[in-house]
Amino acid sequence: DDGIAAKVRKGRVYGLNPDYTCDIVGLNARMSEMNAALGVASFEMLERNLAARRERFAQYRALIGAVPGVTLPEPTPGAEPNGQYFAFYVDEAVFGLTRDELYKVLALENIMPRKYFDPPLHELAVNRGFRRHDLTVTERMTKRVLSVPLYSHSTPEMIEKVSGAVARAQRSAGRVREALERQTATSEILQVIVG
Repeated sequence: DDGIAAKVRKGRVYGLNPDYTCDIVGLNARMSEMNAALGVASFEMLERNLAARRERFAQYRALIGAVPGVTLPEPTPGAEPNGQYFAFYVDEAVFGLTRDELYKVLALENIMPRKYFDPPLHELAVNRGFRRHDLTVTERMTKRVLSVPLYSHSTPEMIEKVSGAVARAQRSAGRVREALERQTATSEILQVIVG
């Protein structure tokens, strides 16, 4: 479609017309030659890196999936996860800590979790005013989801370390929460976690 093609070409250069006027919102979506060369070269490693991610993803599923109060999203039937993220839901009632409390605990252990998907898209300032549906399930779930580090070069030991930290936080949840509420020094909170 020539019309769509023209719009996409314009959109990738800030939405500019040849006379430097703008009539659509765009961005700088052009890739440098160096980035393009790296992208092409990375195709040689694609299958190997994807296989490594899937192995680490499966390892996380086995280890973190066994922790009480953790719920793993189920893959769509017939689909195979690519291992881009490893996200899970934290059920405070069973886990003993909120997602945000677990986030703090993992950060104290030099594990950098992410609260991906929070806030949800409809709550971002740029999207306010576009909401047309009740999204209470989305809002509830985004407050419970946490992602832990996963890379194609992750080692089994790294996955064990992260999974072990999640399990220890759950086992020590009551004492961890008390320490967090007292705003105890980092070293004391870590002492509670590692026992």
